[in-house]
Amino acid sequence: MLTGRTLDRQLELYGRKGVHHLCRQVRELAEINGRRHAPS
Repeated sequence: MLTGRTLDRQLELYGRKGVHHLCRQVRELAEINGRRHAPS
């Protein structure tokens, strides 16, 4: 059984990872949009 402290730590790590993944996705989307709108 996980203690509250361990659970908090895991949630914190997961949250940080989730935010990092989200930032990366947004950055990739921005790059794709920039390429699409840039004159070729």
